[in-house]
Amino acid sequence: MINDAHWTDNLFGNLEPDDVQRRISQALQDMNDNARRAQGDANSRRKHTYGITRYNNSHERLQEQFEGVEGAYRINAGKSFNWDLVVVGKALLYPFHYAHQHKDVREAKIPNVHQGIVSLFQFAPPPTPIVDIFGEEHMPGYGPVEPGRLYGLPRDTRLVLIPFASNDSGLLKAYWGIAALVDETGALEWTTTPEPLPVASVTRPMLDMVRRHGATREAVTFDSGEAPVAELSPKPDQADEARGPY
Repeated sequence: MINDAHWTDNLFGNLEPDDVQRRISQALQDMNDNARRAQGDANSRRKHTYGITRYNNSHERLQEQFEGVEGAYRINAGKSFNWDLVVVGKALLYPFHYAHQHKDVREAKIPNVHQGIVSLFQFAPPPTPIVDIFGEEHMPGYGPVEPGRLYGLPRDTRLVLIPFASNDSGLLKAYWGIAALVDETGALEWTTTPEPLPVASVTRPMLDMVRRHGATREAVTFDSGEAPVAELSPKPDQADEARGPY
């Protein structure tokens, strides 16, 4: 474990860490609200719609929060990813869903590890070597990822992981920190203490589906009955924020 007391120092350019935290937290809240609304509109007990919307929105809403912010930009991460990744100063941000319920973040694993994911970890510390019975050291799993010029990013870029737990009732927990990729299972070795990000303290029941079913039973025609209500928290007014291309 390294001294992580100031791991965010000088990492985000001219932005204060608190501001970056706030934007990330808002992006995650908007992500989950959009996913809940999509699930309600789907009128299905299966959670596929929620999962797909959450997956895409985790990056799209992050892009939205940092759009037009000085020192923040998007990079095309190649064919391995369906969306651009966000860089703020020297921090490459990577959010991922690690649990549907409350769970120790130190047990979080990167889902679906592929070559694109592995390449991100050239901007992370290597895992701790394993010492065998003969006293020789071996790197676990992938070992250190060969440094390169991935996406044209500077060598001092750092991968900042943003694991979050959520379900269609609400955003439960969110963290950020720096970790090494241990092996192909997505296991992580945290080199900083995963720090909690501010999230809403109250989860909201998923009522849209129930209301929709009730309206369907009582409706005589397609345009009769009461429309379902999507219980979303409003986005902050961003009208005064500077907007522009990354």
